[in-house]
Amino acid sequence: MRAKLRTLLMLLVCITAAGTQASAERAHLTLWVKPKLCLRYKESQPCSVEVLLKWQAREAGNYCIYSALAEAEPLRCWPSHDGGEHEVELHISEDLQFWLSEPGSSVKLASELLELATLVSGGNKARSRRHIWNLI
Repeated sequence: MRAKLRTLLMLLVCITAAGTQASAERAHLTLWVKPKLCLRYKESQPCSVEVLLKWQAREAGNYCIYSALAEAEPLRCWPSHDGGEHEVELHISEDLQFWLSEPGSSVKLASELLELATLVSGGNKARSRRHIWNLI
């Protein structure tokens, strides 16, 4: 009896996963994040950046953009649309993932990453340079 229940449960999981994948493929969603890199000058400071999130789908549907900063709340939703864009100003201290999902769904149909990079300073030593015409 347990073996049948286990088999039935596995079958249900496979059907659900296949349906979700088919839904994502059918929608053919693409998500873009610009810029893809946020540069900060010191590791102790967050990076401030204005991000443009843009998406396109083959078919119109109900879609929302989410970020890892607030996974439960969408940044913006579009009912019955096949594309859209959203600008948001962020202050981040680590890489940040964005994704497109249907409202109320935890399935990520498309995702993009905003990467964080810290500039490495060469120190405070001023490099003395000679002008090309300076012969002395």
